[in-house]
Amino acid sequence: MIRRRLISPILLLMLASSAGGQHSHEIEVCGRLADVQAGDLQPVYLEDVELKIVAGGFRSVTTDGGVFCLRLPHDRYRYGMKVVLGHDKEGFVFYRPLRGELILPEPEAQPIELHLLLRGSPMFKAHEYLSQLLESIANQSSREPLGPEGAEVDRMEEALARGRRVLRSE
Repeated sequence: MIRRRLISPILLLMLASSAGGQHSHEIEVCGRLADVQAGDLQPVYLEDVELKIVAGGFRSVTTDGGVFCLRLPHDRYRYGMKVVLGHDKEGFVFYRPLRGELILPEPEAQPIELHLLLRGSPMFKAHEYLSQLLESIANQSSREPLGPEGAEVDRMEEALARGRRVLRSE
């Protein structure tokens, strides 16, 4: 009986330290960093690029295959929280997530892919334009009274046609 009382607390302490350990005080965001200048289907994984949380200063350097793992203190960061990422790859900007604004993903949603493009890339401009177009359509449709179903489709078709014309001209 005495033996059981001694073993149980020791066993519980061992289990608690191995289960909690480092992971109870940190959250991890892991994935790969790629240059997608040649397109999403042909990523070039980047190594030796420093990724960081801009406001917090926490860093990770990518390894072979663009692999990174940011370890963040659990008392300052939570899964689902929005952070802004930065990097030291000169001449490049974040393509995904847009402007480096990342919602810290739950462990089940990892690993994640971060994509960079050269600043001024036509792909980036097209993405920005389409985002702005969708935002303006959403704002416009929320302000305008709803008409017959056909009229609503016509506004959408008109906006998409404008977008196609702009993309062809770039």
